[in-house]
Amino acid sequence: RVPTAFFQLAQAYIASGDTDKAIGNLNQALTLNPQYVEASLALAELQIRTGSAALAVASLQRLAQQQPRLGPAQFLLALAYRAQGNLDNAVQIYRNLEQANPTNAQLPLLLGNTLVQQKKNAEARTEFDKALKLAPDYLQPLEQLVNLDLSEKQYPAAQQRVEKQIGQNPKSAELQSLLAGVLIAQGDTNRAESALSKAIELQPDYEPAYLMLAQLHIAANQNQKALADLQAAQAKNPRDVKALLLMGTTYSAEKDYKNAADAYEKLLNVTSNNMVALNNLACLYADNLGQLDKGYQLARQARDLAPSDPSVADTLGWILYRKGQYASALKPLQESAAKLYS
Repeated sequence: RVPTAFFQLAQAYIASGDTDKAIGNLNQALTLNPQYVEASLALAELQIRTGSAALAVASLQRLAQQQPRLGPAQFLLALAYRAQGNLDNAVQIYRNLEQANPTNAQLPLLLGNTLVQQKKNAEARTEFDKALKLAPDYLQPLEQLVNLDLSEKQYPAAQQRVEKQIGQNPKSAELQSLLAGVLIAQGDTNRAESALSKAIELQPDYEPAYLMLAQLHIAANQNQKALADLQAAQAKNPRDVKALLLMGTTYSAEKDYKNAADAYEKLLNVTSNNMVALNNLACLYADNLGQLDKGYQLARQARDLAPSDPSVADTLGWILYRKGQYASALKPLQESAAKLYS
């Protein structure tokens, strides 16, 4: 009957990725002590993350009424409102928090992000500019301003904005990568490649630059160069899901099916429920590596994860057809055809 023990056990389950047990222990802690603020906040955060925003809103509203100056409760309540699509309420909370904490650069950033969701770009720009004035080295508001410029096709403004920041911080690999993104949007891939090479020179372990460079090379049909970039990225972070996924698709394009399968297997060792990796690996085993039964097992797993995805249904149906199970193959193939070709 010690609520703190249940709370700490919940924290351990959160760290191990077992959300259901974490929620169960947080509820037990709150049963023993309904005023346990830390448990209430942790439970609300998990509810938002798992798609139960309405439950989070109800508990956070009560907590905010009881302790109106409790900042974390207000932050989470705004996040829960955003998850519900109740953007007006979220904006009001951020404005109130911003007024109470005028030097906190995170608040105008959060408010700006919400205003972008409301398609109020001019107001969002004002908030992002405010965040940058409060914290000139804060990259996220700069990225949001650049994204707005690009969405409005204001390419020179976006480039000038980033280059000005680079002038103030010439050793930032992040800024060089941001500049590369602007150049790619303009179709200037040569200068984008130079910017990414500069980012890697400045920070050899800056993994996003390798990934962007790989995507540039893939777009230019330079798959071997892309694979070299991806191998470098994976060397920096062997558990990088995006790098492994790109490696799998690029090896497949090169008809190197064994290495493609190896990349997907490594990815699934990091996150076993990646539907794209399961589906692609199922196709590889069934069509290219002569292991139809293993392909079927993976396709079945992907289907369980994404029962309404037409590409997954197509893979499962095709493998069942290959196995001679024509009656079983018919339903997923019909589902896939109805969605892909309707």
